[in-house]
Amino acid sequence: MGTPYGANHFRNLDYGINAIRSDFTVVNSIFEDIVNQENSSQGTNDRCANCILSPEVGTAILNDGSGRLVSQLTVGGYEISDGVNVASNIFKNCKRGVYTKGSINSTISYNKFEVITFTACDHFNAKDKFIQIDHNDFITCNRGVQIINSFALNTNQSVNPFINISDNVYDYSGSFQITGPGGLRKWFVNIENAPSILPTSFVVRDNSILQPYTGVRTSLVGGRGILAQINNNVIGLPVSTPSQPYYGIRIIGSGQVRMLENSIGKQGGDPTVTRPFGISIETSDDLTLNSNTMYKTGTGIRAFNSILPSVLQCNYMDQTWQGVRFEGSDLGDQGDYDHPSDNQWVNVDDIDFGSFPNSIGFRDWWVRDLTSSTNYSTMDIFPNIGQPIQFIQANSSIPSNCSYPCLGLGCRIPFMIEIITEQGNFINLDAESQYYAKMIVYKSLDTDSSLYTSGLPSDSLFESFYDSIKVTNGGKMVDVQNLFSQKDYNSAEVINNSIIPENNTETNQKIVNEVYASTWAREIYEFTTSQYNQLFEIANQNPITGGLAVYASRAMLDLDIYDSIPESGYRVKGNFDNNPNNDLTKVLSKLELFPNPATNLLTLKYNNGKFLNGTINIKNMLGSIVILEKIANSFSTEIPIATLPKGVYFLTFIDEFNSMSQLRFIKI
Repeated sequence: MGTPYGANHFRNLDYGINAIRSDFTVVNSIFEDIVNQENSSQGTNDRCANCILSPEVGTAILNDGSGRLVSQLTVGGYEISDGVNVASNIFKNCKRGVYTKGSINSTISYNKFEVITFTACDHFNAKDKFIQIDHNDFITCNRGVQIINSFALNTNQSVNPFINISDNVYDYSGSFQITGPGGLRKWFVNIENAPSILPTSFVVRDNSILQPYTGVRTSLVGGRGILAQINNNVIGLPVSTPSQPYYGIRIIGSGQVRMLENSIGKQGGDPTVTRPFGISIETSDDLTLNSNTMYKTGTGIRAFNSILPSVLQCNYMDQTWQGVRFEGSDLGDQGDYDHPSDNQWVNVDDIDFGSFPNSIGFRDWWVRDLTSSTNYSTMDIFPNIGQPIQFIQANSSIPSNCSYPCLGLGCRIPFMIEIITEQGNFINLDAESQYYAKMIVYKSLDTDSSLYTSGLPSDSLFESFYDSIKVTNGGKMVDVQNLFSQKDYNSAEVINNSIIPENNTETNQKIVNEVYASTWAREIYEFTTSQYNQLFEIANQNPITGGLAVYASRAMLDLDIYDSIPESGYRVKGNFDNNPNNDLTKVLSKLELFPNPATNLLTLKYNNGKFLNGTINIKNMLGSIVILEKIANSFSTEIPIATLPKGVYFLTFIDEFNSMSQLRFIKI
């Protein structure tokens, strides 16, 4: 559009370019002060039930491809004329820079985005479409790149990912008041889906990311047989303390993502003051963290609610307060005799496996050095509450080459067998975690039938397990997700409606499926008040007990919530240890609820004779609270349920330490 450079200047408008199902290219243009000119304060959430204004108002370039097979959009590029790149564009003081909806292939290159109050590059519902974002400058942008509900509809993307974000600069060097939807985020990349994990092929590499709250964030992405990598990014975290936790890389509810050779750190200041997370793994599995460097991050690597194997190999933690922190997680064995795990820590206060509760069992970490003489040392770096990791001397004569002996599903077979046969560390998990673990195994088998047709002794075990789960609610839930990916929404709704949930995870997932099928799946992007309230209630649950639907609800409502182990509520182990009111035996104790099924009365008590102090709430299958009461200094309490209708209910007990436990019972 136009020559020479800057020939087109869009200014003081609601929209710069507003297109519907169009193919076009934008170069040589300036978009400035593209905001709602009437009243920019109206409309508080981009996906609310009753927004007064269209959420797209304030967009420099909007291309709505809904209802079309595919559209093409090119913004910028590289073309020199008299020493000037005449293909690039400038976006300044806009709510959004580029916003695409629906079936649009996008290429956004060599542009400058400055003071963008919502998102510079926003892509919504671009299922199985190509998105290339490279060589752009994002200066003081609330969010740099956001890609929502844009999973791949096929898995044949192991070489060329359909999302490629590379060679960009993100620098949040200034501050300004955010008045638009979503609040202040300071994210460079956010890729997330609304259904549960569906194949999402992407590469985020070679970017320079400065002063973000979160450098790269993914939620409900990844998958089998695709390429999903976050490689060679430099992330400089803020020195000042924000009002929320912040992260270099945050992986949420995702699978088979590789993070290689990223550098994450902050300059100046004591690493124990602001305590950011270098890499945070949350309810995710089969990840690879190889050769990443964490410098002055409060925690180098954090694992939250992740109970299946991932690889930690050759990562380097320098001046971190904690090198590795596990919260209710088990990432499996690390290395073997000829492949030391070769993680290194320099000036690290401790490596913390002590968050509560922690379901981790004893695992073997093969290390190069069992003494205290090198950076590979494992001596005196654990808190005094026990070591769930057994360090074993590996072959120290082998050069460190960061080559892990096993990657992918093949090396997970022993752990899958453990889960299927309900042995090993599986027996230490609570009921919701056991359900989640079995569903991860089932989905792996559903995606790759070669796991039970490979001629191995485990074939019959895997096939029998697969057949048994397929007819259950869990199997039906996976069928619904698969039908979503095939755009067969009518069949998905029929199966979803037939499901009678048996736990909180299934209840949440069924509700999210219903809302998704009737809105986003059908290119309806605003929720009714009822739909919004249902999603909001699920989004505010802890994924430990709420399942992956919690993350899906947050994606649909554009919410970001920090999750922690509810028993302590502390990010840092020292705070827990130094609190004289904390009693470890009280925190780790278990609840008993009987009889179950019950007719008239339920009895709740600790199995170790401790007093109950806290709040009880009981919810029905729809998530409505039917009983709410407080209890103080009692060894047990009786709960009348005679007036409740027959069915399945969920009892949640929150004690005086903000510990939350959930039990299921049946009223007959």
